Amino acid sequence: MIVRAGEMALRLQVQEKKITGTGDRGQPEFQWVTILTTPAYVEPLSGRKLELARQQVATASHEVQVRYIGALTPQHRLVFNGRVFSIGSLVNKQEANFRQILLVTEVQNAAG
Repeated sequence: MIVRAGEMALRLQVQEKKITGTGDRGQPEFQWVTILTTPAYVEPLSGRKLELARQQVATASHEVQVRYIGALTPQHRLVFNGRVFSIGSLVNKQEANFRQILLVTEVQNAAG
């Protein structure tokens, strides 16, 4: 699906884990920090599109399209309207460094 700039009207945050210290037993403690906010197109998956997406990411619930973000990896997470999504797959559309298509899974308990 082609998404035009005007359709990327939603804003989502890209977050990464930052180590904030160590716990009582030496384990690392971390928190999620927003590194950027970007326009995006977010679509819940259903029907045939859901079936195809789950062949790549078994738990995929949404497709997200954003302008190309070179540093984006599956270790990041997305936050949209207070909802948290883990990244399962990133596709650099036509390897053109213009648009990325992400298959993401909504995380129900996103405390850490």
